[in-house]
Amino acid sequence: MPIEQALPDVFPVPGVPATVRLPTTEPGTFVRDAGSDITAGTVALHAGTASGPGNWGCSPPWG
Repeated sequence: MPIEQALPDVFPVPGVPATVRLPTTEPGTFVRDAGSDITAGTVALHAGTASGPGNWGCSPPWG
């Protein structure tokens, strides 16, 4: 679910209780097939690259 569709549409302050409402969606909405963002044969990470959120295509809300 994209944060833009949540109410409120910003991440809550860490440690502060919050209520977030999400719209109803059909099953499978916002779900992509594994590997759909890279074509076969493409180098995803070079040998020796440290793996973390920055190269997984996501990042924590605070960074």
